[in-house]
Amino acid sequence: MTRMIVWAALCVAVAAVPSAAAVHHVAPDGSGDFPTIQAAVDAAAAGDTILLADGTFTGGGNRDIDFGGKDLAVRSASDDASLCIIDCEGSLLEPHGGFHFHSGETAGSSIVAVTVRNGYASGADPHGGGVLVSGASPTFTRCVVLFCGTTSGLGGGIASMDGANPVFDSCIISGCSGGGYGGGVAVFTAGITLVSCTIMGNEADGVGGGLYEQGGWGSVIEDCVIAGNTADDGGGARLGGSDCTLTDCLIWDNAAMGPGEGGGGGGVLLNGGALVGCTVVGNMAYSDGGGVAAEFVSSAQVIRCLIADNLGGAGVACATATDGMVLTCCDVHGNVGGEYGLHMTDQTGIRDNVSEDPLFCDPAFDFSLDAASPCLPENSSCGMLMGARGQGCDSPVERATWGAVKALFRR
Repeated sequence: MTRMIVWAALCVAVAAVPSAAAVHHVAPDGSGDFPTIQAAVDAAAAGDTILLADGTFTGGGNRDIDFGGKDLAVRSASDDASLCIIDCEGSLLEPHGGFHFHSGETAGSSIVAVTVRNGYASGADPHGGGVLVSGASPTFTRCVVLFCGTTSGLGGGIASMDGANPVFDSCIISGCSGGGYGGGVAVFTAGITLVSCTIMGNEADGVGGGLYEQGGWGSVIEDCVIAGNTADDGGGARLGGSDCTLTDCLIWDNAAMGPGEGGGGGGVLLNGGALVGCTVVGNMAYSDGGGVAAEFVSSAQVIRCLIADNLGGAGVACATATDGMVLTCCDVHGNVGGEYGLHMTDQTGIRDNVSEDPLFCDPAFDFSLDAASPCLPENSSCGMLMGARGQGCDSPVERATWGAVKALFRR
């Protein structure tokens, strides 16, 4: 009797132990445990991992991938996104994307070290050319979204919509284009977290070359590089959600090329939200606000930012309200069209704002600061760092004036 009791207890204990998560292997040539990524996803159980061999995945079952509400991991075996590629082969007449999350997936659904390229969204729902997230919250880590686009709508590379709240950590979004809002990334009635991401070389025919945000879900964009993007307005980024914060980001070499009056925002266009601890440098606007522009708001917050060497109108401009932006502990200096423009009065000397040469280590490429910079905490008017980069050198590269350049060619 005692043995029977012990055996029964052991059986119950074994039955109570959950089965180990499985790993399913998939290769571009169809070998492995399943012939396609989607076939592996369909067969997998929650908690499983789908491991992708290096190479380029194409065709049906290897694009428009839908997790179906399961919390799974899809990751490259090499942990190198440059070696593991999903080529969607999307076009205007045959739209295809990489991943579509729309069934309430949580952060337990993850994509790791995978490239999605050549996605395209068109037709009745032209959103998220590479990745479309609607009402779900997956996590992407060290992924690349490349050369994706939309005819119109939202998010040439990535769209977050309808209550979604995905996380992108250390990802690259580049070479994407949108016919409407957000060439690289678009957020609408949703949220997003972008941490240590690079959003570079994207374009939008409308607003938000790198990023378009109209969320209201507390989006966080932190420690990102937003560079080389173009749009009519908000070349680098356009923020619209009142609780969206763009923090510790380098916003560089973006352009707002629309001919419209006011606004512009070569680096950032604020219709809400806040910039905190950002370096906004070398951007351009066709109209005004080469660095930062605000419109349709009365209290956009710009805190501890360094806004320098921007082109096209003033560095900081407010189109529709007098002093519509509240600047605190900022350095606004060397902007070609002046420091403040349109309805924005000079903020120098107010709330610890200054207009002093930030002493970049290299004003062309390296936006960390010389030890004597007025933007470093030990030197700044507010005792805190202005901008996204700390000390990087002891002697900055000397700024070259136009007169000095001409002198090089004199006999």
